[in-house]
Amino acid sequence: MWVTFLNWFLGIFCIILWVMTFALYEKDKVIAWIDNKFGRDDPMPPTPPVAVDTNIEKSISIQDSSSQELISRKNQDTLE
Repeated sequence: MWVTFLNWFLGIFCIILWVMTFALYEKDKVIAWIDNKFGRDDPMPPTPPVAVDTNIEKSISIQDSSSQELISRKNQDTLE
């Protein structure tokens, strides 16, 4: 019976010893992981407000006129 307890004790002791050795060898990585897992999160920066364009028709007409200018310039370049 004492052999069974000794086997359990040695098994648990070896697992604990292995974990402690790994944690000591990789201390920086373990501490960074624990801090990331259980530490406080950084607050998110505030998001800038989104400007809503109330003059949609103006912006569409400006885009149309600028695209027409580009097309006419391209046509002039190809004709020359």
